[in-house]
Amino acid sequence: VVVCNHVSYVDALLLMAAGFILAAGFGMFIGNSIRRPNDRLRAAVEGLAAGDVAAPIPHADYPNEIGIMARAIKVLQGIYRRAEDTHWIKSHAAEISAELQRAEDPRTLAQLAVSRIATALKAGHGALYVLDGDRRLAMQAGYGHRERKHLNNSFAIGEGLVGQCAMEKASITLTAPKDYIRINSGLGEAVPACVAVLPILHNDRVLGVMEIASFQRFEERETQLLDALMPVLAVTMEIMERNERTRELLVSTQQQAERMEKQAAQLEEQAVEMEAQQLELRETENWYRGIIESTADGMLIVE
Repeated sequence: VVVCNHVSYVDALLLMAAGFILAAGFGMFIGNSIRRPNDRLRAAVEGLAAGDVAAPIPHADYPNEIGIMARAIKVLQGIYRRAEDTHWIKSHAAEISAELQRAEDPRTLAQLAVSRIATALKAGHGALYVLDGDRRLAMQAGYGHRERKHLNNSFAIGEGLVGQCAMEKASITLTAPKDYIRINSGLGEAVPACVAVLPILHNDRVLGVMEIASFQRFEERETQLLDALMPVLAVTMEIMERNERTRELLVSTQQQAERMEKQAAQLEEQAVEMEAQQLELRETENWYRGIIESTADGMLIVE
């Protein structure tokens, strides 16, 4: 009986030790299963606080409290991302608009617009076409553009993407276009991944067309920046066009005033000459009248 009790006591100790080990292992497993997701969520929150709004939020598909926290952080990430995109759009739009308003002539305005917009969007190719008096869209400025013999620099309304955009008065976006101009750099050239063609409208009147091509697809904030800048560019072009017409009218008025001043001077000279001629005629008439009046009978004058 004593031996049996001793064996039972040892077995009980072994079972208790095994249970303790299993409990400790299970506790560590549960602790790690909670600590590791929490560590990943904490790292995601710290990255979000540091400004990394593009990092994925882990464990959003978990059906427990960790998943609820992850989904809440993901909502906050979306709000922060939208706020950052709004700030990016407004800051770039304000900066580019201020630079456009400092342009002194249409060509400088066109070059400044296409260069600054392409730089902000990290695009590799850009062109700005302006509607001329012949109702053709002629390229006035380019960014990363290389002239080639088989490529047109002007388009009629409805011709090509540029002319089609002007005719429809609507933006056209192509993804991975075929048979398109290659973006060239010092290291090589490649076909762009995305092409955006946008009309420049003022009071529903087409002033020009902007063409932008990039190796990357334009995200929503890039599209919103383009949509915000096109009306600003249109108003600036309209104001500059009116200023040009005003300057031309002023020059024409000044030339006309100079011509009228010359004509007035000529008329004044003619009036002086006519007055001198009239005075001479009166003196001649008085001379003849004096001779005739001093003659008793009469006289005949030949030549």
